[in-house]
Amino acid sequence: MSLFKKILGTESWEELRTKADKLFESADYGPAKLLYERAAARAGSGAPDASESLRARMVECCDRIADERIAEAQRYLDAGDFDFARNELDGALEVTSSEARVARARELAGEIERREAAGQTMAESTSLSADEQLVLLASTWEEAQAAEYEAVGDSFTDALVAIVQAVEHHDDARDAGSLAGVDTFDRALETLVAEVARQGDDAVYSHFELGRAYLLGGNREAGESSLRRFLERLPASSAGDARLLAHLELARLRDAAGDSDGAMGEFERAVSDMPNDPRPFFALGQYLRRQGLPAEAADVLESALAVAGEGPPDWRVLEELGLAQRECNRPDAAVEHLEAVVTFFTDRRHFDIPVAAGTALAALYAADGRPARAADIYRLLAGGSHRAGLVGYHLEGARMLVLAGSPTEARRMLERARGVAEKLEDGEGLARVEAALLALDAGPTLHTDS
Repeated sequence: MSLFKKILGTESWEELRTKADKLFESADYGPAKLLYERAAARAGSGAPDASESLRARMVECCDRIADERIAEAQRYLDAGDFDFARNELDGALEVTSSEARVARARELAGEIERREAAGQTMAESTSLSADEQLVLLASTWEEAQAAEYEAVGDSFTDALVAIVQAVEHHDDARDAGSLAGVDTFDRALETLVAEVARQGDDAVYSHFELGRAYLLGGNREAGESSLRRFLERLPASSAGDARLLAHLELARLRDAAGDSDGAMGEFERAVSDMPNDPRPFFALGQYLRRQGLPAEAADVLESALAVAGEGPPDWRVLEELGLAQRECNRPDAAVEHLEAVVTFFTDRRHFDIPVAAGTALAALYAADGRPARAADIYRLLAGGSHRAGLVGYHLEGARMLVLAGSPTEARRMLERARGVAEKLEDGEGLARVEAALLALDAGPTLHTDS
């Protein structure tokens, strides 16, 4: 049996149509369309009436898919999820040629633009007052933390609010690595220094705030010193967010200074101080993987899942664990955990899946000889928000579709890739797409130069 017969199967067009009809009746229009397409190709010129009827059913499948995606776009629009709504409409327009459906999709696209513009205008004209900002800040404080700040007085909390507002209103200075020189920030920092000195030995959480403020001003040495003083004074029974954030900030500082052992020590102290919290385990596991220690990372991340106990696991832990398992050559376990990440999002009708999990999972499926499933993952990535990778995801998806025996679907994906490249004004990407289309015309193997 030839390779293509193995891939495409040996069923007659009648058998394929029967299978497609069952899928159509169960509203599984995507797979039904693929089977109708294969049936029509198999019927060919030998059964022209059947071939025409099958192609009509393909069109009907496309229209039903478009109806589903337009309805889903409306739901996202109603919920204010404009990016997801736009993705659904793009998908609908890709599959239907029905004038009524195209008009409806464009009408909804216009509504998205109007609502986004209205929301932008409102955002530009609305900002939190100082009192509202303080309420928002206080909602993150632990009980002992709030009590300490209340005892210090309004000047301290006013300074905290001023720092938050300086961060929000001076993106350029923040991105440059220091808010020093911004008048409101400098005055707020002076207030924190004075208030912490006035408290003397009573200052605990105040050192946490002062340390973070020093770091925002670019003073790493003073920031590290204040954070360490906070941890020294914090009661052992306190295992809240402030303790975790202090350890993680200190680990970041040690790593930035080239002291990986010191960074590791901070992560390990966080785990030791908070043994019933999965977050320090996750942070340590992530750091270990990025340090080139995937087996050790996997062990720690497994502990994070165990500590979390019952209930849905955090998808970020699953992603890190899957990536670590892939890097230490445990493909089956990696697929299990990365697939769980994708399922977490798709079950909630969120199709903009995490890029790291998606690309790793698609590569694992491709390596395992499962191009159809790899193509499914690349379709999700191609409909996501990672603009820099969109053309590449389309190209890889098309290559997988060719390997899965669906060259017509591969062509459609390449046509979509052409539109994406043109929209992004990606000349290099467009050249790769055109080359892939020519290669598809030339033979069954598609190389995408990715």
